[in-house]
Amino acid sequence: ICMGLNYYRAEAKDYLGLEIKKSTTEELYELCVMLANDLNENRAKCEVDDNGIVSLSDKNRYRTSDDARRAYLAMTKDFPMLRGTDIKNKPLISSKLFSMFFTTGIYIPYTFESNINIDVPEYTIPSTMCHELTHSRGFMREDEANFFGYLACTYSDRADFRYSGAYLAFDYAFSELYDDDKALA
Repeated sequence: ICMGLNYYRAEAKDYLGLEIKKSTTEELYELCVMLANDLNENRAKCEVDDNGIVSLSDKNRYRTSDDARRAYLAMTKDFPMLRGTDIKNKPLISSKLFSMFFTTGIYIPYTFESNINIDVPEYTIPSTMCHELTHSRGFMREDEANFFGYLACTYSDRADFRYSGAYLAFDYAFSELYDDDKALA
C-alpha cells in the first residue's frame, strides 16, 4: 500500500530538471541511429548463442544480479535521488507462467523483492533487473523505470548490460518513430 503513494510523488523529470515534450520525427530518427550504433558497438563485444542472439557473459543469475546492483550504485553517484535499499533480483520459479502474460519482472513492495522472468531472451535480463531496482527506489511509473533501467545499464562495465539497455531504449524509440513515419523507420 505504501509503495502506491509513490505514484503521486514528483516525477523523475522534476528531479532531473527536464521538460518533457513531444519529439520531432527528426529527433526520434537521430535517437534511433544513436541507439543502433550503441547496439552494434556493444554487440560486437558480446557473446552470442548458436542462433547468433546475444547471451549473457555470466550465466549465473545471482552474479548478474550483483552486477546490476553495481551498475545501479555507480549511477547513483550522478543521480543521488536513486539511492536506496540494496535489494537482489531473484529468478522467478514461475517464469514460464510470467512469459504467458508478457511480464519480464515484478517488484513486490510488501517483501521488497525484485523477481525476474528468466524464460526470456538473455539480453533482456540486465535491463529488466535495473528496471526493477528503480521500482525499489520508489519510482513506480513504468516509463521512468525503463529510462533509469536503460541509464543504469550504460554505467555497467559489461557489454551485455550496455547492449541490453540500448535494446530497451531502441525498442521504445523505434516504435515511436514507426508511428510517426513508417517510411523513415
